[in-house]
Amino acid sequence: MFVLVIYSDFNNSLNLIQKWDFVSLDSEWFNDFFLLRSKIVVSLIQVACDDACYLIDLVKLVSDTGRPLHFYLGQFIDQVLNNALLLKVGYSVANDFEVFWRSYLSSLEQDTTAVSIGGSEKLVSLTPKNILDFRDFYFYLINSPTNYRDLFDPTRLAVSGRLSGLSQVTYTLTGFSIDKTEQLSDWSRRPLRPSQVVYAATDALCLVDCYRQVERLFLGKRGLTLSSFISDVFHKEQSSSPCKYCIFMSEGF
Repeated sequence: MFVLVIYSDFNNSLNLIQKWDFVSLDSEWFNDFFLLRSKIVVSLIQVACDDACYLIDLVKLVSDTGRPLHFYLGQFIDQVLNNALLLKVGYSVANDFEVFWRSYLSSLEQDTTAVSIGGSEKLVSLTPKNILDFRDFYFYLINSPTNYRDLFDPTRLAVSGRLSGLSQVTYTLTGFSIDKTEQLSDWSRRPLRPSQVVYAATDALCLVDCYRQVERLFLGKRGLTLSSFISDVFHKEQSSSPCKYCIFMSEGF
């Protein structure tokens, strides 16, 4: 696990992330219930693969380097979220994307300079590509008229019905649930507590485990590769639905 707090680490991590076959994504922010949703600012981005987890500490990066938030978010959006060659797996990712975009626009409004990407001035658009929302995918599998419920352990599936969110999915697939105690903590304060760091990394890494477990189940029980099923079946069936990422995109596009 790597906590990225300096620019060289951030820059190197973006280069490495783009070489992986897929990554899981998550993010954290201070969810003050008295704060307008439009004023929420992302504090931490988690990106994980099989053998690494990067915690991109945006608060510390901005504080230590003096560069504005949009400098970092712009590069992350452009090189990771908009990257059509890299599969990104998240849970209810529209929420994360909305906060990314609002945070990016808010930072831009407070700064008269443009975002520098690759040595040139460039403003980015948020056009997420190659995204798998694991929440939608999981409920598609257990509720589809084509029965995929037999992929899962029936006892775990029954017990997981009493859970919610990512904990429900994780328990069904791995037998473990997630301690969500830190979910509503103040993610804008530094330093982060060790328990926050563990929670943040766990949220991203468990998605990697869940994806790999479904991959094994499809291959073992159906003789199918998960990547082909996602592209040939799931995404085609979902393509007729309105884009879930377009709810907030009227701002700034």
